Amino acid sequence: MQNKPMNLEAPLADERDLPHLAGVGASLRQVFAAHFLRGCEHVLEIGGHIRPVTNYLTHHPRSVT
Repeated sequence: MQNKPMNLEAPLADERDLPHLAGVGASLRQVFAAHFLRGCEHVLEIGGHIRPVTNYLTHHPRSVT
């Protein structure tokens, strides 16, 4: 898993009109979530179809499902 540079203002990949998931706040939420997951060996992604937390992880968990 590689850490990718984050564009916090990136539009949704599929161009859907979901403003609450398209702004800086949604990306910052994922940054905070990844911070609190940093000690977890296994990560279960729930509802991350647009902006998955895996792009924001700074550690290398054994599994991400």
